[in-house]
Amino acid sequence: MKLILIMMIASVTTVCNAQTPREFFQSKYREGVKAYESKDYPAFVRAMQMADSVRPNTYSIMYNIAGGQALAGQSEAALRSLRNAVWLNSSKQFMTDSDFVSIWNTPGMKDIFALIDSINKPVSMTRAGFTLEDNSFHPEGIAYDTKTKRFFIGSIRQRTIAVRDEKGNVNTNFFKNTDQLYCVMGMKVDSKRRTLWVATSVMPEMIGYTDSLSGKAAVARFNIDSGELEKIYSIEGDHVFGDLVIHPSGDVYVSDSGEPNMYKIDSKEDQLKLWLTFPNAWNLQGLDFTSDGNTLFIADYISGLYRLSLKTQKIDKIGFDTPNALRGIDGLYFYKNSLLALQNGTNPLRVCRYYLDNDQTHIDKMEFVEKATDNLGEPTLGVLAGNAFYFIANSPWGAYDRKHQFDVSKAQKPVIRQYELEN
Repeated sequence: MKLILIMMIASVTTVCNAQTPREFFQSKYREGVKAYESKDYPAFVRAMQMADSVRPNTYSIMYNIAGGQALAGQSEAALRSLRNAVWLNSSKQFMTDSDFVSIWNTPGMKDIFALIDSINKPVSMTRAGFTLEDNSFHPEGIAYDTKTKRFFIGSIRQRTIAVRDEKGNVNTNFFKNTDQLYCVMGMKVDSKRRTLWVATSVMPEMIGYTDSLSGKAAVARFNIDSGELEKIYSIEGDHVFGDLVIHPSGDVYVSDSGEPNMYKIDSKEDQLKLWLTFPNAWNLQGLDFTSDGNTLFIADYISGLYRLSLKTQKIDKIGFDTPNALRGIDGLYFYKNSLLALQNGTNPLRVCRYYLDNDQTHIDKMEFVEKATDNLGEPTLGVLAGNAFYFIANSPWGAYDRKHQFDVSKAQKPVIRQYELEN
């Protein structure tokens, strides 16, 4: 079995002996490696399960647990663990790993193969929306103005925002250039107040990156009629502002995947402030409000989906019979008591729709919108526009080398795909 040490994203609440979850995870991983090397497979499994208890849905850990259980003669447990793991990565690499030899020919393995075939079965419920001609443009976020019917597409690399009008004309010079705009991440339009809110963060993939900028993030507010930058709300430290959402009141809420925090810009105070520390979160990503603004849905890239009452600030994890399937959600959008999720932390990559129960505390049904097709490169963020959902379908993160240099020959023209919604 090949053991892979996972780089942690963030540390959150403390656990035993004043260790952070990151430290606890790494210590249990090292403990497991030593047990594996000494062929103490039950101890190996226990250590990996402890690591999984603080940082769930890590494929290599789940894979290691299944392999350790197979080596320890725990065939049924190994099959259960493997079944959970393939929801994250539906490859059959375990069939070339001798640690799994004891379960290769068991009846339960047929069920695993059937599940893998089901996950890998192509599904396409989308169609091409539009394409940008510049394949050096690295799109990540997208927004839409209902008044002018313009799309706004943000770039990671160029640190700019392209504007596409109703006729298909694209302008990358409408918004005024500023050094305070870093990688353009999540964006939202407040059509009523004529503003574009932009989450922007420093990353080594952006043009002009220097180590001195590392950890900086900001929220930018642009006038969408003039293109003028109205205000920058900056923060330094260890932050990655990946997405934001606008409350009906005009307040803006921001997710930070660098630290397990939520930030808020109150429409009256007009200042960026820490709003909420999110316990047990690893990598906060997409977020969206219910139509009435009372409930906020939040995706943690590692552990799944949560709902937050704006009134009480109580956080509840959303239940699902297949919780491992919720790993790797980037963009998240609420529509008619369902959640549209763009998942780029799974194999295959996918776009899903999760239908909620009446209490919005449990997922009753999962529907694949797009998966295992050539239509998806890496889906990132999207936007609801009229009766359709538009999303970035092929963000070219794979076009960078280890030094974060962009190879345009490895990138395709940016494609925005469209999923028609019921009226």
